[in-house]
Amino acid sequence: FGLYYSDTTEPNLLIHMHDCCEVFLSLSDGNNFLIDDKVYNVNANNLFIINQFEAHKVNAYGKNKFSRFSLHIHPDFIYNNSSIEADFYKYFYSDKKPDQISLTVAETDKLKNLFSSLTEDHEFGDDLYKKIRTIEILLEICRLCDTHQQSKSISHKNETLQLALDYINQNFIISILQIRKLRLSEGS
Repeated sequence: FGLYYSDTTEPNLLIHMHDCCEVFLSLSDGNNFLIDDKVYNVNANNLFIINQFEAHKVNAYGKNKFSRFSLHIHPDFIYNNSSIEADFYKYFYSDKKPDQISLTVAETDKLKNLFSSLTEDHEFGDDLYKKIRTIEILLEICRLCDTHQQSKSISHKNETLQLALDYINQNFIISILQIRKLRLSEGS
């Protein structure tokens, strides 16, 4: 796993994917966050949960600093440390997983403290301390998912993206059908 903190004025990220899951904690207001075909408004105290199959991109307002934590966790770690009572995997992969959760200031502070504890160096057993802290973070994320309902009013389909995908799909199918028809007519 890896923890990243940034407070740059412009995240300047292209649409991308990771080979891991991402827990993204916004500490300041941004512009929007595209996750697959949904766009979310980004505010301070927003938590985003993204698996490795979801393309995403964050934008920030003009020249304001955009502060955030990003924790990357390998899917094997999530799976191998899940239990019957704490199935971390479902919070990243189920159809009902929340993409965004609006946290209270106290909840954000708790996560910030947990994230910051990952940067502490322990001379002996550092790997185990970091593993324990990451499991604590996953437990806290599960608790937050269970106590907060996903805010459906904030999410909306990206209609422009959906129209573009529909156009590509429609024209791609038409092209395939035309090629098949041409091949059939050449063969007879």
